[in-house]
Amino acid sequence: MLDGQERVVYVEMGKNLRRRIEQHLIHRGSSITSKSAAVSLNPDLVARVIWWTEPGFDDNGRREAAELVAIDVLDPDLRSRSEISSSTRKLAKDKSFRESMVNLFRGQPSGEFVPWTFETMAEADGGEATNFFYDPEHFEAFRKAPFLMQGRIGDVPAQWVEDLELEEVSQLGPFPVDQLARHDVRQHCSNTEKDPLFGYICAMAWGGQGLGPGGAENAQKAWNARRAIRGKLIKLRDCKLSRAEAYDLFAGNANIPGLGPAFFTKLLYFFGPKNHYIMDQWTTKSVILLTGENLIRHTDQGPGQLNTGFNYELYCQVIDDLASKLGKSGEQIEQSLFSMGSIQRQPRGEWRRHVHAAWANRPALSRYNRRTLEQRFAPLLQK
Repeated sequence: MLDGQERVVYVEMGKNLRRRIEQHLIHRGSSITSKSAAVSLNPDLVARVIWWTEPGFDDNGRREAAELVAIDVLDPDLRSRSEISSSTRKLAKDKSFRESMVNLFRGQPSGEFVPWTFETMAEADGGEATNFFYDPEHFEAFRKAPFLMQGRIGDVPAQWVEDLELEEVSQLGPFPVDQLARHDVRQHCSNTEKDPLFGYICAMAWGGQGLGPGGAENAQKAWNARRAIRGKLIKLRDCKLSRAEAYDLFAGNANIPGLGPAFFTKLLYFFGPKNHYIMDQWTTKSVILLTGENLIRHTDQGPGQLNTGFNYELYCQVIDDLASKLGKSGEQIEQSLFSMGSIQRQPRGEWRRHVHAAWANRPALSRYNRRTLEQRFAPLLQK
């Protein structure tokens, strides 16, 4: 860790980079940041974090010995307080090992991370600091991934209705006979001269409802509750509900059979304000990887049914925060998190490929704990 003058202030080895940075700079619960210590690290003065990796660092003894060499080479103000075994000291003095490590630490780092201090976060967020920390590797991959506009996707509404054999739709049509883009769906959903269920059909066809788990049965179950859905859509269209209130229209005891979060949040987005973002499998996996936290109850198929408006608001706050940090709109961030799937043999988008690989090999995270999340993010949720 380096300060603003590029002086090395602290050196330590670690097996999980993200957790170590989070412990020191975000939670500030490590012994080295404790104010009760005679000498401690001030996280607010850390301007840059750099690191080196090599295949041999998977071995604990080799990694610990490398730390001793790094301390000699980098000469930090503060040093790790971990105990050092005699075997570790012996390896650190081995001529061949020491020479290779000196060359490593005098060379280019494997990566770097510039922390968002509370001051810079406050400036980016219009005067208030956020509590989100992002995994350096995933954040950099997301930042570099090109933005891909979705364009016209999904099913053609007229064909979707016919394929699913939905009842009582003739009085709502005629339906569009082409694929729709986002702005087309929003236009249909916001048109007060149309029955809200017309917009519902356009949104569900755009999202491909009936193609995923549960298939056509889920789409038909949801359509059987169309009268309840119509009432909820009228409330959404007024745009007077908060994000959490809008989500809770469809959550818990108010749920619509066959209409899970990945689909009803499409209704929140198209019938409500543009900052009520779509929350599906790939956007939630992205948020969990980026934050390294279970902010959302999630399965491999997507966000779970036990989520509430609280989780949805946290999810949307992450998108708003990323938009602020990366100079993009929230809609662009949400589309970037979704990226592109391998539809009709097209290659996956760059970020989707990253998520697909990283999700399969992700480290175990702490179990979901709502009370902990409420305590940590209370100031953010009270804005």
